[in-house]
Amino acid sequence: MLEHNSPYGYCPICGNPGLERERCPNGHDQCQLQHKYLSSDAVSFDSALKIKVLNKLFENNGKMIDELAQSLREEPEDWID
Repeated sequence: MLEHNSPYGYCPICGNPGLERERCPNGHDQCQLQHKYLSSDAVSFDSALKIKVLNKLFENNGKMIDELAQSLREEPEDWID
């Protein structure tokens, strides 16, 4: 489960907690998955949960799209009348 207390906020890419922060103006944060992003782009816990849910949905949809594309490549005559 996602930690509710992250001192550097959460990654806007994957929703994981920020682990490191550069100590300079316009610095970057880095999350558990090594994504780098501007400190000012870090998101709240609520937004991180939404990002995690959306990433999971897209991951599942991506698998379904890959399977569909594969079936269309294997048997294209079945779906064209």
